[in-house]
This record gives sequence, structure tokens and C-alpha cells, in this order.
Amino acid sequence: MIDVLEKIFGSASRVKTMRLFLSSPSTPFDIDDVVERTREKAPAVKKEIGQLLKSGFLKKKNFSKEVVVPSRSKKKNASVKYKTKKVEGWILASDFPLTRQLRSLLIDTQLIDHGSLGKRLQNGGKLKLVVLSGVFLQDGEREIDMLLVGDRVQKNIFERAVREVESEIGSEIRYALFTQEEFMYRMDMYDKLVRDIFDFPHQIVVNNLPVEL
Repeated sequence: MIDVLEKIFGSASRVKTMRLFLSSPSTPFDIDDVVERTREKAPAVKKEIGQLLKSGFLKKKNFSKEVVVPSRSKKKNASVKYKTKKVEGWILASDFPLTRQLRSLLIDTQLIDHGSLGKRLQNGGKLKLVVLSGVFLQDGEREIDMLLVGDRVQKNIFERAVREVESEIGSEIRYALFTQEEFMYRMDMYDKLVRDIFDFPHQIVVNNLPVEL
């Protein structure tokens, strides 16, 4: 999906940046936020921000945010300290005339190819079940967006894959990851979190469990 949008809008960086601001229309972001959330390099982000400012899609916004205070301690378990800092950033322009149309195209459609998503997440280990809900189905009422079942999943690799998907859809992904034993127990107990997925619209993109779902 993003490769098609890239051809329409000129670059993947622009699509990611627009999705980020459209997904959080009342939230300002500075350059560090946009770079982190889109996983694009700062020069590319600055270029796209400049174009989006010229078009009227964004407007400048000064705001305060919490940042980590660099620690001088060499202790591994040293507590993290924060301070409030004023920064220059941007926010979606409330009077931009094409916001509704762009949101329909970039947000209210299938955000990512569901079929390939399961394969991408498999890099972190063998997943036996991947179920999509929430943001993937344009349903903001669900507690989680993705339910996964797998054993011996390498969480650092898996989480890196999740962050990459987040950068493409412009939104944080709330997910639950269980072992097969944990999942089967929750199913037997009619667990609320699991039922919140299966009792409402959802899509199963991977299912290698020996049970009917």
C-alpha cells in the first residue's frame, strides 16, 4: 500500500509524515518527534515539513515537552530524570481545506497490506497467530490493535518490526503477545482482552494453532 501512495505523493517520507499529523490532529510534533515516529532521516523530514508548510497542511507551533536529562552516572540502573523544554514544532492546520479528503485516503482506508504484515512480523520468531483489530480496521473502540501468539519470540527483533509498521501507518500499535499456553488458557477463561478482539470485527492473517477460531 505505501509503495502506491509513495508514487502518488512523491515519497514514502511524505506519506509517513502526513499520516502522523492526520492521526493526531491536535498534537504538535518537533523534528525529533517526527524523525523518531516516521523512522526517516532528519534531512528528508525537514524537506517534507517545508513542503507541507508551504501547502498550508501544517502550521508552526511552539510547545513544551518532557526530555531526558543526560545522566553523568556510570551506574547501569541509574534513575532517568526528565525536564520540561520549550521547542519549535508543527501541528496540523485546522483550516486546511482538504483534511477530510486526505484523511479518507491516508487514514480511513487499509493502512497496510494485511497479508504481508504477518510475514514481516515473523522475523522476530515463529508466530502461530496474528489477529488484527483496532487501528487496522478503523475501530478506535478496541483495547488492542493486534493480538499475537508465538513461542520463543525474540522481542527486540519483533518490537523493531512493530516500530517500522507504526512509522508507516502514523499511529502507535497497541498489541498483546502471548505464548500458546497463555493464549489457550485465556480462551478457556473467556478472558476480557481476548474477547474484545474476537467478539468484534477482526481479521486473522496468520493461524497455525490446532484450534478453530
